[in-house]
Amino acid sequence: TQETVSVTIISGDEVQFMKVIDSPQGVALKLYEGSKTSLFHSACGLALLSLQESEKIIKLIQIFNNRIGDETQKIIESKIMKRIDKTRKELIAIDYEGVVEDAGAVSIGLSRDIFGESMAISISGPAERIRNKEKQIIKNLKAIVLPYMI
Repeated sequence: TQETVSVTIISGDEVQFMKVIDSPQGVALKLYEGSKTSLFHSACGLALLSLQESEKIIKLIQIFNNRIGDETQKIIESKIMKRIDKTRKELIAIDYEGVVEDAGAVSIGLSRDIFGESMAISISGPAERIRNKEKQIIKNLKAIVLPYMI
């Protein structure tokens, strides 16, 4: 894809980047191993949440909302569950500008049954480039992951 590739896990009420392969392109999304991002506003977060039981998701929402404090930033359970249900159905989470302006990502989750811990693989980069490659990225991610799910 020539874009940034990452492997993430859930860490508390956030997503943590465990492995990052940088894009070779001059303009790219720069991510750092060990850094964290939003569980509820990112494609990787949605992919990871789609692998969780609804009860666990509700607890994570409560933890986040209690920590954040700001009423305008709180997660609305019905809205996030709708996005998670779509991700469960399609196996793919797509998000544009959820965390970083002018950035996009396409993610797929791998259940804990495969590697012992739920993970997500994501392809990220400038929004326009990801949009232009979206169908091919989805095809590539499914080709890599689906054989492990059968």
